[in-house]
Amino acid sequence: MFKSNLNFSRISENSIMKFNQQETLNSFNIALNTKLKEYNGSSETTRANSFNEWLAGLIDAAGCFYISKYNNISCEITLCSKEVKALYKIKEKFHGSVSKSQTSNLFRWRLHKKEHLIFLLKTINGYIYLKIENFKKILDLFNIEFKQYDFSIKNAWFSGFFDGAGHVNLNKNNFQIIISITQKERLVLDLINKTFNGFLVFDKFLKSFIWYVSLEKDLWLLFEYFILNSLKSDKNTDIVSAMRFFRYKLKKYHLNQSKYLKLNHFLTLFQKRKKI
Repeated sequence: MFKSNLNFSRISENSIMKFNQQETLNSFNIALNTKLKEYNGSSETTRANSFNEWLAGLIDAAGCFYISKYNNISCEITLCSKEVKALYKIKEKFHGSVSKSQTSNLFRWRLHKKEHLIFLLKTINGYIYLKIENFKKILDLFNIEFKQYDFSIKNAWFSGFFDGAGHVNLNKNNFQIIISITQKERLVLDLINKTFNGFLVFDKFLKSFIWYVSLEKDLWLLFEYFILNSLKSDKNTDIVSAMRFFRYKLKKYHLNQSKYLKLNHFLTLFQKRKKI
Protein backbone atom coordinates (compact mmCIF):
# COMPACT_ATOMS: atom_id res chain seq x y z
CA MET A 1 0.00 0.00 0.00
CA PHE A 2 2.85 2.31 0.86
CA LYS A 3 4.56 1.49 -2.43
CA SER A 4 1.40 2.26 -4.34
CA ASN A 5 1.10 5.67 -2.72
CA LEU A 6 4.74 6.41 -3.52
CA ASN A 7 4.27 5.58 -7.18
CA PHE A 8 1.13 7.66 -7.29
CA SER A 9 3.10 10.57 -5.82
CA ARG A 10 5.78 10.22 -8.45
CA ILE A 11 3.23 10.08 -11.23
CA SER A 12 1.53 13.16 -9.87
CA GLU A 13 4.77 15.09 -9.59
CA ASN A 14 5.75 14.07 -13.10
CA SER A 15 2.36 15.12 -14.45
CA ILE A 16 2.61 18.48 -12.71
CA MET A 17 6.11 19.01 -14.11
CA LYS A 18 4.98 18.22 -17.66
CA PHE A 19 1.98 20.51 -17.26
CA ASN A 20 4.20 23.37 -16.09
CA GLN A 21 6.61 22.77 -18.96
CA GLN A 22 3.77 22.90 -21.48
CA GLU A 23 2.32 26.02 -19.86
CA THR A 24 5.70 27.77 -20.09
CA LEU A 25 6.13 26.70 -23.70
CA ASN A 26 2.62 27.90 -24.58
CA SER A 27 3.27 31.24 -22.89
CA PHE A 28 6.53 31.65 -24.81
CA ASN A 29 4.88 30.86 -28.16
CA ILE A 30 2.00 33.24 -27.42
CA ALA A 31 4.44 36.01 -26.47
CA LEU A 32 6.44 35.63 -29.69
CA ASN A 33 3.31 35.37 -31.85
CA THR A 34 1.99 38.55 -30.25
CA LYS A 35 5.22 40.37 -31.11
CA LEU A 36 5.14 38.95 -34.65
CA LYS A 37 1.60 40.23 -35.17
CA GLU A 38 2.67 43.61 -33.81
CA TYR A 39 5.55 43.70 -36.31
CA ASN A 40 3.39 42.59 -39.25
CA GLY A 41 0.84 45.23 -38.33
CA SER A 42 3.38 48.07 -38.21
CA SER A 43 3.31 50.78 -40.87
CA GLU A 44 5.88 51.30 -43.63
CA THR A 45 6.99 54.48 -41.84
CA THR A 46 7.58 52.58 -38.63
CA ARG A 47 9.59 49.93 -40.47
CA ALA A 48 11.64 52.60 -42.27
CA ASN A 49 12.45 54.29 -38.96
CA SER A 50 13.36 50.89 -37.53
CA PHE A 51 15.84 50.35 -40.38
CA ASN A 52 17.42 53.75 -39.72
CA GLU A 53 17.75 52.99 -36.00
CA TRP A 54 19.27 49.61 -36.87
CA LEU A 55 21.76 51.27 -39.23
CA ALA A 56 22.88 53.73 -36.56
CA GLY A 57 23.46 50.84 -34.16
CA LEU A 58 25.49 48.99 -36.80
CA ILE A 59 27.64 52.07 -37.43
CA ASP A 60 28.22 52.42 -33.69
CA ALA A 61 29.39 48.80 -33.58
CA ALA A 62 31.29 48.32 -36.83
CA GLY A 63 31.43 51.65 -38.65
CA CYS A 64 32.99 55.07 -38.60
CA PHE A 65 32.64 58.60 -39.88
CA TYR A 66 35.87 59.60 -41.60
CA ILE A 67 37.19 63.13 -42.14
CA SER A 68 40.49 63.56 -43.99
CA LYS A 69 42.83 66.52 -43.51
CA TYR A 70 41.39 67.88 -46.76
CA ASN A 71 37.84 67.56 -45.33
CA ASN A 72 37.00 64.60 -47.55
CA ILE A 73 34.13 62.90 -45.77
CA SER A 74 32.82 59.34 -45.80
CA CYS A 75 30.83 56.87 -43.75
CA GLU A 76 32.15 53.31 -43.69
CA ILE A 77 31.07 49.97 -42.24
CA THR A 78 33.24 46.84 -42.22
CA LEU A 79 31.82 43.34 -41.68
CA CYS A 80 32.94 39.77 -42.29
CA SER A 81 31.70 37.84 -45.31
CA LYS A 82 28.88 36.14 -43.35
CA GLU A 83 27.31 39.55 -42.66
CA VAL A 84 27.88 41.02 -46.12
CA LYS A 85 24.20 40.88 -47.11
CA ALA A 86 23.51 43.55 -44.49
CA LEU A 87 25.88 45.89 -46.36
CA TYR A 88 24.00 45.36 -49.63
CA LYS A 89 20.74 46.22 -47.87
CA ILE A 90 22.31 49.50 -46.80
CA LYS A 91 23.64 50.16 -50.30
CA GLU A 92 20.18 49.55 -51.74
CA LYS A 93 18.72 52.34 -49.62
CA PHE A 94 21.59 54.81 -49.26
CA HIS A 95 23.82 54.09 -52.31
CA GLY A 96 27.58 53.86 -51.83
CA SER A 97 29.77 50.89 -52.71
CA VAL A 98 30.58 47.47 -51.25
CA SER A 99 34.09 46.08 -51.75
CA LYS A 100 36.12 43.12 -50.46
CA SER A 101 39.41 43.56 -48.66
CA GLN A 102 42.39 42.20 -50.60
CA THR A 103 44.09 40.93 -47.44
CA SER A 104 41.21 39.50 -45.37
CA ASN A 105 37.71 38.06 -45.54
CA LEU A 106 36.17 41.44 -44.76
CA PHE A 107 33.78 43.59 -46.76
CA ARG A 108 33.40 47.37 -46.56
CA TRP A 109 30.48 49.60 -47.44
CA ARG A 110 31.56 53.17 -48.15
CA LEU A 111 29.52 56.29 -48.86
CA HIS A 112 31.18 59.58 -49.83
CA LYS A 113 29.05 61.40 -52.42
CA LYS A 114 27.83 64.62 -50.83
CA GLU A 115 24.11 64.43 -51.66
CA HIS A 116 23.83 60.80 -50.53
CA LEU A 117 25.93 61.46 -47.44
CA ILE A 118 23.73 64.39 -46.37
CA PHE A 119 20.64 62.21 -46.76
CA LEU A 120 22.25 59.53 -44.59
CA LEU A 121 23.29 62.02 -41.91
CA LYS A 122 19.81 63.49 -41.65
CA THR A 123 18.25 60.04 -41.60
CA ILE A 124 20.31 58.61 -38.73
CA ASN A 125 20.66 61.87 -36.76
CA GLY A 126 19.15 61.25 -33.35
CA TYR A 127 20.11 57.57 -33.32
CA ILE A 128 23.94 57.63 -33.20
CA TYR A 129 25.17 56.93 -29.68
CA LEU A 130 28.88 56.03 -29.70
CA LYS A 131 30.53 57.49 -32.85
CA ILE A 132 29.52 61.02 -31.89
CA GLU A 133 32.75 63.05 -32.18
CA ASN A 134 33.25 62.88 -35.95
CA PHE A 135 29.51 62.65 -36.54
CA LYS A 136 29.05 66.06 -34.88
CA LYS A 137 31.95 67.54 -36.86
CA ILE A 138 30.43 66.39 -40.13
CA LEU A 139 26.99 67.69 -39.17
CA ASP A 140 28.57 71.08 -38.45
CA LEU A 141 30.19 71.12 -41.88
CA PHE A 142 26.74 70.71 -43.44
CA ASN A 143 24.98 73.02 -40.95
CA ILE A 144 22.85 70.19 -39.54
CA GLU A 145 21.87 70.39 -35.87
CA PHE A 146 22.90 67.37 -33.82
CA LYS A 147 20.13 65.37 -32.13
CA GLN A 148 20.89 63.41 -28.96
CA TYR A 149 20.11 59.68 -28.84
CA ASP A 150 18.19 58.28 -25.88
CA PHE A 151 19.01 54.60 -25.31
CA SER A 152 15.78 52.59 -25.33
CA ILE A 153 14.46 49.06 -25.72
CA LYS A 154 11.69 50.58 -27.86
CA ASN A 155 13.84 51.14 -30.96
CA ALA A 156 16.04 49.03 -33.24
CA TRP A 157 19.45 50.52 -32.36
CA PHE A 158 20.40 47.47 -30.29
CA SER A 159 19.62 45.06 -33.16
CA GLY A 160 22.07 46.98 -35.38
CA PHE A 161 24.68 47.03 -32.65
CA PHE A 162 24.25 43.29 -32.16
CA ASP A 163 24.59 42.67 -35.91
CA GLY A 164 27.96 44.38 -35.70
CA ALA A 165 29.26 43.09 -32.37
CA GLY A 166 27.02 40.30 -31.06
CA HIS A 167 27.48 36.54 -30.76
CA VAL A 168 25.15 33.56 -30.30
CA ASN A 169 26.47 30.35 -28.79
CA LEU A 170 24.65 27.06 -28.16
CA ASN A 171 26.79 24.87 -25.92
CA LYS A 172 26.78 21.12 -26.66
CA ASN A 173 28.23 20.21 -23.28
CA ASN A 174 25.81 21.93 -20.92
CA PHE A 175 23.02 22.84 -23.39
CA GLN A 176 23.31 26.50 -22.42
CA ILE A 177 22.24 29.37 -24.66
CA ILE A 178 24.59 32.34 -24.42
CA ILE A 179 23.97 35.61 -26.26
CA SER A 180 26.83 38.06 -25.80
CA ILE A 181 28.62 41.25 -26.82
CA THR A 182 32.30 42.04 -26.21
CA GLN A 183 33.62 45.61 -25.97
CA LYS A 184 36.80 47.34 -24.82
CA GLU A 185 34.77 50.04 -23.06
CA ARG A 186 32.02 49.14 -20.61
CA LEU A 187 29.77 52.23 -20.79
CA VAL A 188 27.51 50.97 -23.57
CA LEU A 189 27.43 47.48 -22.02
CA ASP A 190 26.29 49.01 -18.73
CA LEU A 191 23.29 50.49 -20.56
CA ILE A 192 22.60 47.23 -22.38
CA ASN A 193 22.84 45.31 -19.12
CA LYS A 194 20.47 47.75 -17.43
CA THR A 195 17.97 47.43 -20.29
CA PHE A 196 18.12 43.71 -21.09
CA ASN A 197 19.46 42.32 -17.79
CA GLY A 198 22.13 39.63 -18.01
CA PHE A 199 25.68 39.67 -16.64
CA LEU A 200 28.69 41.92 -17.21
CA VAL A 201 32.21 40.58 -16.63
CA PHE A 202 35.78 41.55 -17.50
CA ASP A 203 37.90 39.08 -19.49
CA LYS A 204 41.58 39.50 -18.55
CA PHE A 205 42.78 37.54 -21.59
CA LEU A 206 40.78 39.64 -24.08
CA LYS A 207 41.24 42.78 -21.96
CA SER A 208 37.59 43.50 -22.72
CA PHE A 209 34.21 43.57 -21.05
CA ILE A 210 31.68 40.90 -21.95
CA TRP A 211 27.94 41.28 -21.51
CA TYR A 212 26.00 38.07 -21.79
CA VAL A 213 22.53 36.62 -21.28
CA SER A 214 21.87 32.99 -20.37
CA LEU A 215 18.93 32.91 -17.95
CA GLU A 216 15.51 31.87 -19.26
CA LYS A 217 13.72 35.10 -18.34
CA ASP A 218 16.41 37.28 -19.93
CA LEU A 219 16.58 35.20 -23.11
CA TRP A 220 12.80 35.43 -23.36
CA LEU A 221 13.02 39.25 -23.27
CA LEU A 222 15.71 39.30 -25.96
CA PHE A 223 13.80 36.97 -28.26
CA GLU A 224 10.71 39.18 -28.02
CA TYR A 225 12.88 42.19 -28.87
CA PHE A 226 14.46 40.51 -31.91
CA ILE A 227 11.02 39.53 -33.26
CA LEU A 228 10.11 43.23 -33.37
CA ASN A 229 13.60 44.38 -34.42
CA SER A 230 15.02 41.65 -36.60
CA LEU A 231 18.70 41.38 -37.47
CA LYS A 232 19.70 42.01 -41.09
CA SER A 233 22.73 39.72 -41.31
CA ASP A 234 23.15 35.96 -41.00
CA LYS A 235 23.13 36.45 -37.23
CA ASN A 236 19.36 36.49 -37.58
CA THR A 237 19.60 32.78 -38.48
CA ASP A 238 21.60 32.27 -35.28
CA ILE A 239 18.87 33.97 -33.24
CA VAL A 240 16.16 31.90 -34.92
CA SER A 241 18.17 28.75 -34.11
CA ALA A 242 18.53 29.91 -30.51
CA MET A 243 14.74 30.40 -30.27
CA ARG A 244 14.20 26.89 -31.60
CA PHE A 245 16.71 25.47 -29.14
CA PHE A 246 15.03 27.46 -26.36
CA ARG A 247 11.78 25.63 -27.17
CA TYR A 248 13.63 22.30 -27.08
CA LYS A 249 14.92 23.17 -23.62
CA LEU A 250 11.44 24.14 -22.45
CA LYS A 251 10.33 20.68 -23.61
CA LYS A 252 13.26 19.23 -21.62
CA TYR A 253 14.72 17.48 -24.65
CA HIS A 254 18.16 17.72 -23.02
CA LEU A 255 16.88 15.52 -20.17
CA ASN A 256 15.04 13.04 -22.40
CA GLN A 257 17.12 10.13 -23.65
CA SER A 258 14.87 9.54 -26.66
CA LYS A 259 15.21 13.21 -27.75
CA TYR A 260 18.89 13.60 -26.94
CA LEU A 261 20.18 12.45 -30.37
CA LYS A 262 17.89 14.89 -32.15
CA LEU A 263 19.07 17.72 -29.93
CA ASN A 264 22.72 16.78 -30.35
CA HIS A 265 22.31 16.66 -34.15
CA PHE A 266 20.72 20.12 -34.10
CA LEU A 267 23.64 21.54 -32.12
CA THR A 268 26.19 19.88 -34.40
CA LEU A 269 24.59 21.46 -37.48
CA PHE A 270 24.48 24.84 -35.73
CA GLN A 271 28.17 24.74 -34.88
CA LYS A 272 29.16 23.57 -38.37
CA ARG A 273 27.22 26.43 -39.94
CA LYS A 274 28.93 28.92 -37.61
CA LYS A 275 32.34 27.74 -38.83
CA ILE A 276 31.54 28.17 -42.53
